[in-house]
Amino acid sequence: MKKLLEDEHDNLTNSILPIRVWDTLNLDRLDSKHLKFVFHKDNWGKTTPTAYGKKFENDDFWGKEQSFKGALFNIYCHESKERIEKMTMLRGEPTPRLKKDDLAFNFIPYPFGKRAYLLVTVFKVVDARLRIVEKIDLPEYEPYLGRLAILIYETKTKRWLTLSDPKKIKKLKVAEILSIPADRAFPGYDAVRLSYKKLEENLEILEWVRKLKDRKGVYVITDTNNGRQYVGAAYGQDGIYGRWNAYVESPGNIYEISDNITTEKSVAYPNEDFRKIILEKGKEYIKKYFQYTILETFDKKTPEKVITDREKYWKEVLKTRGFGYNQN
Repeated sequence: MKKLLEDEHDNLTNSILPIRVWDTLNLDRLDSKHLKFVFHKDNWGKTTPTAYGKKFENDDFWGKEQSFKGALFNIYCHESKERIEKMTMLRGEPTPRLKKDDLAFNFIPYPFGKRAYLLVTVFKVVDARLRIVEKIDLPEYEPYLGRLAILIYETKTKRWLTLSDPKKIKKLKVAEILSIPADRAFPGYDAVRLSYKKLEENLEILEWVRKLKDRKGVYVITDTNNGRQYVGAAYGQDGIYGRWNAYVESPGNIYEISDNITTEKSVAYPNEDFRKIILEKGKEYIKKYFQYTILETFDKKTPEKVITDREKYWKEVLKTRGFGYNQN
């Protein structure tokens, strides 16, 4: 079975892009006896606390659940790269998967290819006596983090697969090298979920600007501190970008705002509740707690009434008039 999987892997990769990971990362210059490729799997979220893990159930990293809920790629892109990084630093117990002097290349599942994995951290282990190892990053590999996707064959079902045999590592092939890191690439309209900070950062990326300008739509802003929501519509010539860029460009413009705007002007927070938040709690509240999500998109030729009708529909569905921030 293992031989069949290896042969299938070779056939797949050779027919797509026969570029070796070994050559791309210039691994000849590293000490191969300490080289370790670790492929973390999504079933981290299905684990239960072990006796070893319970010793650390109150730490900020693992928490009492000792699990990662959801796909690691989604956590990496939308929630916390730092949490994924700490996961890759777990020593493992009772059989350590990281030891002193290991040169660890850590990957998570990449959902856009069969058996594809994305490189997320690279470091040297300097102390592996604790549960979370001490490390030093290898900055020469930083340009590949979140960008290098490779193909592997899998023969185990545990929470991770580790390759330390140079002969096996040399068989690995490059699937894709992204032009920008995966956590900053446009994920598709149905997967957009951005904090204020992420919104601010991503609106400087040309791919995001192009995609958001290309579609009109209905969106929801969620106050993650209290769960209240605001449903809005973007139907101007600059599409969703026009409205969302206004939220970033002029978050303090609280006086020239109306719920009944018909053009994509630089209008930041178009209702009374948002203005009160800024006046009473400051713009920092918005930046800390607001999350931006697309509910529905339309092409640029869609009439305004179609979009505003859908906006009303979503207000009813999410009950944002009675329990959220919508005033009408």
